[in-house]
Amino acid sequence: MRPGQPGSTERALPLGDLLALGSQIRADLTPESLLQEVAETLQRVAASPQVYVRLRNTESDELETVATAGVPQEQAERLRAESVSPGAFQPLLLPERRVSQSFLLPFGTPLPSIADTVAAPVAASTLLVPLRGRGERLMGVIYIALPANLAMLDPTAAQVIEAIARQAALAVENVRLAERSARLLAKEQLLAELGRDVSATLDLQAILHRTVDRLARTFRSVARR
Repeated sequence: MRPGQPGSTERALPLGDLLALGSQIRADLTPESLLQEVAETLQRVAASPQVYVRLRNTESDELETVATAGVPQEQAERLRAESVSPGAFQPLLLPERRVSQSFLLPFGTPLPSIADTVAAPVAASTLLVPLRGRGERLMGVIYIALPANLAMLDPTAAQVIEAIARQAALAVENVRLAERSARLLAKEQLLAELGRDVSATLDLQAILHRTVDRLARTFRSVARR
């Protein structure tokens, strides 16, 4: 089997960096940038024409497209514009489609949304790889379009892909935890500063002015993280 094809055991692939994602959190890292790197690497690992990732929104609980590789711009925009309910995947996850912990959808299988169907390459089956966090909670789904000439997927290849997905999910959780900690720290610092302002003066107008100024600076700082 040629290096880079599904099922290859070629070790020149950039797996080392990806398997370290769970512990390497940079200040400039976001879930979107991390998953973009994962999508591009999985496209090479699986020799896939297209890969894209839907991530669960922590507020709406919907799955939103946050990274694409090999997807034309117009289709990528449609994917990003249309979110999907996690429950929409349930009818697709049939036992006979299971490969390791993922699910192989034959060409022509109806996908959860119109945007997914439009993005699906012609004559390609799709591997759905769950992104699961701690406690096996579904955090997202990776769509991998497999080469049209691939009759079946080697379970070993699926396990390599899933190992990358597990580390990616762990890294996303860590990034989100870091973002949450930064917001809490900013809130605590703001409250402490406001307390000092109130103690320093009894001038209501001065207190209000400083409060508005501090709120504006705090929210700008958090928004840049």
